[in-house]
Amino acid sequence: MSDEFENGGNSSKYAVGAIAVALLCTVVAWQFLGSAQHSGYVPVEGTVTLDGKPLADANVVFEPIGTENGIASGQPSYAVTDSDGHFQIGNPVKNRDGAAVGEHRVRILLTPQKKYSDEQIQTARKTLEKAEMESGGTADAVTDEQVLQHLSDQPLTLQQAAKLPARYNTDTELTFTVLESGGTADFHLTSGKVAVD
Repeated sequence: MSDEFENGGNSSKYAVGAIAVALLCTVVAWQFLGSAQHSGYVPVEGTVTLDGKPLADANVVFEPIGTENGIASGQPSYAVTDSDGHFQIGNPVKNRDGAAVGEHRVRILLTPQKKYSDEQIQTARKTLEKAEMESGGTADAVTDEQVLQHLSDQPLTLQQAAKLPARYNTDTELTFTVLESGGTADFHLTSGKVAVD
């Protein structure tokens, strides 16, 4: 009788061990194969404009809004707009590319104002001088005012938008719902009301 008990005990140990190994394999497979796709973070991209012009070098922050219990769907995600005002949200945590699915508070921030660099001014001057000479004029005809005007005609950067109203950052009115399929979040900032697509 004790032999039967011992044999039954061994098979129980093996069964428990097999279940533990299977469970461990499932967890590991989910972690390494599925976490990137099922992490609750999805691709989000979009553009930011200010008074109809692309806003370059703006920091875009997506902050998940918590439930009434204070539980948020994830951690904040970030992006910086390019020269066309385009951004693609990212997250510094591995396997969390994009933004968490759910409702977000969106903040758009600018760093302190900076002046045009010498390189920007020289590039603008060369562009204008070339255009002037192609139209039969001389390079000397290009004025400093024309160079500054040319730079100001480019997408808005920190020079043209040194400070955004608080309603876009510290006291933000901007929100965006991130769907499971991801999405496009375009923010059209104005000196008046805000419009979100």
